[in-house]
Amino acid sequence: MANETKISNLMIGVFILTIIVLGVVAYSAVSLAQTKTQPILQTKNKEEKTLTVYGIGTVKASPDQLKIVLGVVTEAKTAQEAASENAERMDRVVKALKGLGLTESNLKTSTYTITPIYEYEVKGAQKIVGYRVTNSLTITTENLDLAGKIIDEAVNAGANRITSVYFGFSDEKLAKLKDEALTKAVKNAASKAETIAKSLNLKIVGVKTVSLTGIQPLPLPPYRILEAGEVKTPIFPGEAELTVTVNVVYLIE
Repeated sequence: MANETKISNLMIGVFILTIIVLGVVAYSAVSLAQTKTQPILQTKNKEEKTLTVYGIGTVKASPDQLKIVLGVVTEAKTAQEAASENAERMDRVVKALKGLGLTESNLKTSTYTITPIYEYEVKGAQKIVGYRVTNSLTITTENLDLAGKIIDEAVNAGANRITSVYFGFSDEKLAKLKDEALTKAVKNAASKAETIAKSLNLKIVGVKTVSLTGIQPLPLPPYRILEAGEVKTPIFPGEAELTVTVNVVYLIE
């Protein structure tokens, strides 16, 4: 009887252990199944299809700003003499420019230098034989019609160096031109993308990225004048260009 009881208890223990083991296995299976269905563990997304194109936008416009760089160069045996003569001549130049309606806000000293003039001897030795003073003035104005008059009046007053005459854009106009060119560049990119997508039986569904890849102003080349003559100087500004390029990545399907 005692043996039967032991056997019975043993069978009950085995039965309970079996239930526990089966329960653990079943729970593991359910947990694994639930784990596989959780979205947070989905590491592979649908491959993204993109189309990359470049767009170009160019605008032309007449400049609205004039810059002229001119100066006075004097030489003398002493630095003081060269500087004194230079100051007198530049003073006459400034007065002549103000006579055209220009003000202090239109004039800016670009450079002022005093350099020795050397004479080289046969044996390679050098000695100072004088001094050169260079005084450069930058004139900026929105009155483009004054270009020729500025040069003529300055030369007549004592200027003996005309470095450059440059036609460009004010900050306000340049910003406006950049916006216009950028709009054209984006539209150009969109047109290219539509053409490519249509030819490949694809559909554009959105824009992933847009980046500005370059702004290339093409200013008018500066006039360089080697010699100033007695005749009136005709100068015409012409037109200048500004080009903007963009890189657009489109989403397609």
